[in-house]
Amino acid sequence: KRLELIGAVSLAEHNTYDVLDSQGNSNEVNIISYFDTIENFEFDSDKISFSMPFDWNQDFEQLSVVHEEVRISKDFSEFLHTKYEAKVNGVQLKDIDVTIDDYSADGRTVHMVLNQKGLKEIREQAMQESTSQMFFELGPSKDVGLPLEAVTPDLRYRVYLSWEPEIIKAGEDVTLFLQTNELFTDKSNKNIEYEVEMFFDENQIYKEQIS
Repeated sequence: KRLELIGAVSLAEHNTYDVLDSQGNSNEVNIISYFDTIENFEFDSDKISFSMPFDWNQDFEQLSVVHEEVRISKDFSEFLHTKYEAKVNGVQLKDIDVTIDDYSADGRTVHMVLNQKGLKEIREQAMQESTSQMFFELGPSKDVGLPLEAVTPDLRYRVYLSWEPEIIKAGEDVTLFLQTNELFTDKSNKNIEYEVEMFFDENQIYKEQIS
């Protein structure tokens, strides 16, 4: 007997857009789609939106994930937020579906990843907007709380930073709290050596080595 295997390869589509910030400066935004062609890109004040063909009536059992990347140049400071809110067809995605990567020297990458389970959960509500399109929106979250979270450039540690009091005022003492967890081992808290640096107007105002 002859065994026939049928596979599919997802090729990333790169789209580059120039947008103007509030000062009239041009900034580069790159959208990488691992599913289908990106259309109708817009930047309005502090929100990026775009669409992509998608059949909401299809059999989701044959579908793995929908993965979109929004890459923001490091000079586009107005759109470098500590947390983002993403919507698909008006349905807000869960925090776990929207992740930030700052490991690239060129800027920031925001991943929007919807797995099969997530797609099924929002299908009914999303189809009220469209049965043949995904409409993406990405903007700053209104619920930015502490701790702030980032991943180290080598992708080894996830770092959490918070402080007390939360409202920082000139002339008052502030206590910083930093926690590091290894990503791919036992995920326990680790005591590592690190350096704290603070800058104001590109001038270093504080530096301390901690071990």
